Amino acid sequence: MSTNGLDYRVLVSEYAGRHYIKVFAKKYKNIWAETELSVFVLLAKLDNVIGATNRVEIIHNKGCYKIIKVDFKIFGSNESAKSSLIMVMA
Repeated sequence: MSTNGLDYRVLVSEYAGRHYIKVFAKKYKNIWAETELSVFVLLAKLDNVIGATNRVEIIHNKGCYKIIKVDFKIFGSNESAKSSLIMVMA
């Protein structure tokens, strides 16, 4: 966890961008940008979220790197939460 009070920097791998985010962006067009921003803001404040919700789970933690499982809902849709792996670096 970030012990210095700073926000985490959220990184999306090139592979994830090509194979997952591209599909979401195409399927959900304009609402995907708002959803993606919401997920990034949530993960940047990870210390405030861990334990407060069951939608965020730390899969792996090594040094300043964390692999996080996040269940998120597409902004403005009636679909249930989806799962995604996102790497967070302090």
